[in-house]
Amino acid sequence: VIDQKPEIVLVESFAYNPYTLDEGALTRHWLALAQIVNVLKRELPDSRILLAATITPNAKTFGDGAPFISYSDNEKREKVMTIKAFLDNTVRFARSEHIPLANAYNPSVMRDGNGNWTYISPADHIHYSTKGRLFFVDTLFDAMVEQKLLE
Repeated sequence: VIDQKPEIVLVESFAYNPYTLDEGALTRHWLALAQIVNVLKRELPDSRILLAATITPNAKTFGDGAPFISYSDNEKREKVMTIKAFLDNTVRFARSEHIPLANAYNPSVMRDGNGNWTYISPADHIHYSTKGRLFFVDTLFDAMVEQKLLE
């Protein structure tokens, strides 16, 4: 990325591929985000940084249909709780460090706390659906416009 000297660097939350949610995990995540941002600011001082918190997973169906995955209801809840903890951490980090944020996470939460079905792939219940991809891209674009990253 540094060699390319981009105008905008998007840093996604890493929430779907997180550390385990053991003691210190959120601190390690926070520090990893901080290290990425610090390197980008040092090596690409003219580039703008945008953090992204992706869509909320759904604990009722998480992983259903995904190859080689068979989660129990409890495992689904635990995985989703972990992902949501890292998404929350990303949002807090961005706000604390005053870094522009594209937040698809909070708007994709339904009243029951689960991710909106329409944004989640019916094939594996992990990745984006077509509507979810469009929602995320719109969220990114709106954040870039609102934060004046495109000027």
